[in-house]
Amino acid sequence: MASKNRSFLKNGNRDFNNVLDSMLNLADSSAQTVTSDLKLAANLQSGTNGTDTVLNQFDGTEVARIHDGAVVPAATGTSTSLAAGTGMGWRRRVLTLGSGNDNNVLTLTAADSGCVVFVTPTNAVTLVLPLIGTETGFWCTVVLADKINKAFKIQTSGTDNADLFFMYCQTTADDGATADVAGDVITFTNALEGSHIELLNVAGGAAEKWIANVTSLDTVASTNATS
Repeated sequence: MASKNRSFLKNGNRDFNNVLDSMLNLADSSAQTVTSDLKLAANLQSGTNGTDTVLNQFDGTEVARIHDGAVVPAATGTSTSLAAGTGMGWRRRVLTLGSGNDNNVLTLTAADSGCVVFVTPTNAVTLVLPLIGTETGFWCTVVLADKINKAFKIQTSGTDNADLFFMYCQTTADDGATADVAGDVITFTNALEGSHIELLNVAGGAAEKWIANVTSLDTVASTNATS
């Protein structure tokens, strides 16, 4: 017995052994659809050597890729050498946030972990981080798209003075490093475009703990205060 295509199983030999051998391994040239959840009790492995394995969303857009060492980008030049290893690659989702009035609030959820928030604070903007329970490790990056003298704030979901940011800010000023570990609202106003904040949650529950590494591309520093 061996893997058979769908037409063979429908119109040819319906021997139960053929059906078992062909489950999720139909030898058709077109892609097959599994309509139920797929749970694996073993490894997920590519069936073709020397090619990348691509994860696509419904419309065919690639969102992640398992790199095979045999697939390398083009390199040109005199005596250029290039070797590639294996690994996992993906694109981070970018949330582009504008602001029409001084009441703009973006509230993230656990599903937004890993995103980049690219924000233009034409007017005041507040970014609210998700409520963290036992599933810690949420992370995201915030990038300022323009230098505008409007309040930009990042706060935890509770704003009850129980959560904390462990904030470190580096500016271009002489001795421009500042640190503050006693607040749950970060304010970063009028920072030069490209200034950014890396956020990482390390503890959840009633007293969340967040790492906030702030890089300011001018002398403007962020502040950390209680709500």
